[in-house]
Amino acid sequence: MKIDVVSASAGTGKTYRLTGDLAKALLDGSARPEGVVAITYTVKAAGELESRIRAKLLEAGRPDLAGRVRDGYIGTIHSVCQRLLREFSLEAGISPYLEPIPESERKRLFDVALSSVLAGRSTDLNELARRLELEDWKKVLLSIVDAARSNGMDQAALQRSAVLSRDTMQKLLGKPSIDGPTYLKKLKAAHAKLQPTLDAQTAATTQQASKDRAAAGRAIGATFARGLTPSWKDQFQFAAAVDMKKLLAQSGDFVDLAYQHASCGAFHDDVLGMQGALFELAGRALVTFVQEKSTASVIDFGDMLAQARELLARPAVQAALGSRLDLVLVDEFQDTSPLQLAVVSALSDLAKRSVWVGDRKQAIFAFQGTDPELMAAAADKALAGRTPDILAMSWRSRKDLVALTSDLFAAALGPHGFPPEQVRLTAAKPDPKPFNKQPAFECWSWAGGNEERNGVKVTASEANALAAGVAELLEKPPLVRERGTGEVEPLRPATARDVAILARSNKRCQEIAAALRALGIAAKVSLAGVTLTPEGVLARAALALLADPQDGVAALQVGWLGGAAVGDPDAWLSRRLLEVSAWRKAVEAAEKKQERKPQLPPAFEDDPRIAGLRRVGPAARRLSPAQALDLAIRTAGLPDLVRAWPEPGQRLANLEALRAEAQAYEQLCDAQKSAATMLGLVEHLAGLGDDAEAGKQAAPSSEDAVSVVTWHKAKGLEWPVVVLSQLDHARSRGAFDVVVEGAPAFDFNTPLAGRWIRWWPWPYGGMSKGLALAGAAALTPEAEKAALSDHRERLRVLYVGFTRPRDLLVLAAK
Repeated sequence: MKIDVVSASAGTGKTYRLTGDLAKALLDGSARPEGVVAITYTVKAAGELESRIRAKLLEAGRPDLAGRVRDGYIGTIHSVCQRLLREFSLEAGISPYLEPIPESERKRLFDVALSSVLAGRSTDLNELARRLELEDWKKVLLSIVDAARSNGMDQAALQRSAVLSRDTMQKLLGKPSIDGPTYLKKLKAAHAKLQPTLDAQTAATTQQASKDRAAAGRAIGATFARGLTPSWKDQFQFAAAVDMKKLLAQSGDFVDLAYQHASCGAFHDDVLGMQGALFELAGRALVTFVQEKSTASVIDFGDMLAQARELLARPAVQAALGSRLDLVLVDEFQDTSPLQLAVVSALSDLAKRSVWVGDRKQAIFAFQGTDPELMAAAADKALAGRTPDILAMSWRSRKDLVALTSDLFAAALGPHGFPPEQVRLTAAKPDPKPFNKQPAFECWSWAGGNEERNGVKVTASEANALAAGVAELLEKPPLVRERGTGEVEPLRPATARDVAILARSNKRCQEIAAALRALGIAAKVSLAGVTLTPEGVLARAALALLADPQDGVAALQVGWLGGAAVGDPDAWLSRRLLEVSAWRKAVEAAEKKQERKPQLPPAFEDDPRIAGLRRVGPAARRLSPAQALDLAIRTAGLPDLVRAWPEPGQRLANLEALRAEAQAYEQLCDAQKSAATMLGLVEHLAGLGDDAEAGKQAAPSSEDAVSVVTWHKAKGLEWPVVVLSQLDHARSRGAFDVVVEGAPAFDFNTPLAGRWIRWWPWPYGGMSKGLALAGAAALTPEAEKAALSDHRERLRVLYVGFTRPRDLLVLAAK
């Protein structure tokens, strides 16, 4: 297997290099268009690569080759796998027409599988989770399942992981020194001895601390009275609260016992029991999940990878592809998941030559299942002692920014295996002369606290401080370069669209965007919950009214959000209530006379929007659901209506996002071989809710607005001015997270062999200080490895942020 590795730091012309390598191979005959596999991270990147290749070939006077480019395998890893499975469907034993289902449907099917597996077990698990203060054990279960799927593990592999996890957890816990029944009996007696004293103190004092201690003791007593064991966290916290000199005579027994709870057999049973139960459930859920998808005749993206991996192991497929594949190109190889790596390795093994292009310094998607350490091992194995081809010129940032980032991260990343030559860059273009007087980076600071403005108390926040900083920056805008291909790019004053603010979470992005808008500065931010916005609710209600003209709730929503109630909301609703009341009296009268009952008058029929939707209802039944949604939006006049609302650009874009969701619904129905209906689409939109991935709001791309994005979503993007916020973010991963432990050595033939999932339950909820278990865990190799991995992840995220700006970097901190 021959693999060339190209180290392409941020802004070094990676796409240009990929295009050049591929065009050269096609022109010199070392690769045929139909023998090329080019795997990109996004659909957009695949389209851009294909377009550039075709342009290069046309410039070289080879339209014959340009016309055959699409015969190759150019796309994301999932699209390449999908095409392979279609071409070799007979060998794989699957239908060539299977389409991957969206994430929302995958979660629904997994919930169905999980419900089947959990039948009759939830009560016991919930009680166990209560004692361990494990708030959402189903979330942990899903993490284990997702880790197994992204690493190609089956039920047997999860069983092995359960054994290894238990072994390491038992080593951490040590041997119990007191059995559970004895511990519990003594604890009850110690509590019974202490509680009367606490109650007496409460009666004799007004101190809140005494009242809190007594209340905590009564809560523990109530748990005992129900025949249950207090949570281990509650035991420890109560012991710490009563561990005081004046209570020592009464509290000593309880304190001594609670402080040694980690040596209690019942504690060990709870921790190890929850650990074993979730691994066992994960294995069963994995099997049931496969059965649910098989019954529904659907696959998801993980299935495509797993099936493609199995396909590429078949001798007949290997023979067919071995004679066909000339070149395998992998873009952003550092973001390849373990299962994707197995597929890529199998393809590279069949091809005459492979080129992997990426940057290990930008491997920041571990939370999505990637494994930077595994990819580093794969790259080292591919190089076999050779030096990677290094792209060392920055075509993005000005000279001072390149120098700052190079010096800072060469020192920071050096101890973690990054040679200086893979970090340091040189600016490819000279700075324009005006830049000599304009700094390349700034530091903004803000102070917390409260102040009074116009009689109103205002609390200082980072979001408001950032908005104020951007407002000041745009009042006296810095110069930025106009993107071009010349040696010296022209300068112009920066506008809002040239500025990006990076934050650590979607919630903080929303706060910053709101603060910017409050100052009259347009902001673009990616939001979840498009169906929960007013325009989303209105569009869905309009569609529901097309599907069912008698839907009173839908009519009410269309009337209310459409503005019919603006003048007098009470009178608007009262008219309908009186109308319904009169109808009920008419029904009663008809029943007494044994006459035909009158029909309920259509709700809000005097509203032209509602009447219009009911009028075109019959015509909508001849349309597809997506076409019906278009008709509903048009008939209800939503585009004109939302233009009069605040942030019209955002709302118009959200209507487009809804239309995209309608197309996704039709594709889902096609994949499931089920009928797509208007009511089905109404239900589909309702099910999206505030899903973080499905049903995202959109933002208009042409608006002159500040971009507010997370650090992770900024990867691959660039702006003239970038403001980095939340520099003190301290989300740390520890030894008690669900992690995948790697094999001692990497082998391209079996890239996923030896990997296993480790999970240690943390039995104290959000509490961590003063606990013996935390101290013992901190000394383990697992904790040391987790801390090192977390530190490296933070450095890589910082590197991504520092390399986004072209002309000005702003560091914002308190």
